[in-house]
Formats: sequence, C-alpha cells, structure tokens
Amino acid sequence: MTTVEGDAPKDGPTGQRIRRVRIVVIALLTLAVLTVAVWQTVAHLTLGSVRIAVDSAPVRCEGTEVDLYPGFTDDPLQEDVQRPLVVLEDGMRCSIRFFVVNDGWTDAETVAAGLPMLAEDMAWPLSAVMVNPNGQTRLPDNESAAEFLVEGLSVPPGERLELTAIVDYDPSRAQNVSRCSRFSGAPIYVRVTVFGVTRDVQAAPETPVWYGPGDAAECDG
Repeated sequence: MTTVEGDAPKDGPTGQRIRRVRIVVIALLTLAVLTVAVWQTVAHLTLGSVRIAVDSAPVRCEGTEVDLYPGFTDDPLQEDVQRPLVVLEDGMRCSIRFFVVNDGWTDAETVAAGLPMLAEDMAWPLSAVMVNPNGQTRLPDNESAAEFLVEGLSVPPGERLELTAIVDYDPSRAQNVSRCSRFSGAPIYVRVTVFGVTRDVQAAPETPVWYGPGDAAECDG
C-alpha cells in the first residue's frame, strides 16, 4: 500500500480531549434548551389552569344594602351565580371578595390585581381603595382599570388564594348618574406569574358587580 506524503496523522490525546469537551458542551447546551422548554411548557400549562372565582355572595357593604340584579333570586338551589346590585349611598364602603384558584401543576404567584372601569379618569362615582391582604400600593392605571400591587402571594397547586377589593362611593362624581341607572365594570382580573411567564387572568364575564342609586324594588318592580 502506498503512503501519500501529507496525509493527516491520527488524532493524538489532545484531539481526543477536544472532541470529548465538544461533546460535553453540546450535551450541556441541549440539556439547557430542553430544561427551558420544559419550564416554559409547565408555566403556560399552569397559567392556563389558573382561574378567578367568586362565590354566590361576593359583596359585603357598610352604609348601604346589596340587592340582587333583576331576574335573579336568592334561591339557594339556583345554579347561576347571583349578580349583586349595590345601592349607592353616601359614606358606603364595599368589600368584593374573589379567589385565585390554581388547578395547575406548580405554584403560581400573584403580581397585581386590576379593577376595570375604576381608573381615576373614569366618570364613575366609585373609587378603588385597595386590595387586601397586601395590595395597599396603587400602581399606574392600566387603561380603564385601577391596579394594585399584590406581588409575592403564592398559590400552590390545588389551592386557592382569597383577595378582597375595597371600593368607596364618591358622590362628587355622580352628577350624570340617574336615579334608576345601572352600571357594572368588567370582571376583576389578577396578574399571575409562573417561572417568569406572566398572564392576566380574568373572572368569568357573567360575574360582575352592579351598582345604582335606586334599589331593585323601586326601579325594577
């Protein structure tokens, strides 16, 4: 067999070490990419399994009464969620209770809670005060919504977190509200994060709170 001068020599120990290092680096990079992909998948699946729920009587008020929106009764056997109607009165303060429910696979953390239609520049006679337990810090309004910082509250899988929005009546903003008018904002939402992925989760559209100056018997009887 003829040997051609200039053929590449066989790899020595140095070449073998370089190949091994390259294999290890490629394996580590592949593992890192797969880990990130798994985290992202779990995050999106968990966020898709987080929901905002309310019970049949989510509103408690001081200084006024809470009726039911016309067409609903206080029959405990009724399957539909009852829509509360808050009668607007000077000096009233209402607490709106809602729950962050985690039906996912891993912990979810709250970031902020939003109360649509209660931004400072909205022409509604309502003022958002805070969101308990730790939402005393108001953030800049998000379009028409008042937002409050509620970061760091963990919701483990299969559990729920109770939050309460506090709302006051501001009669100075009620000049254009007629006696039997009714109004309701969009459902409350909560900004939730999992593994750095964030999403706004909104309550079901059929669960708003309604407000009006006149009670149900007077205006809807």
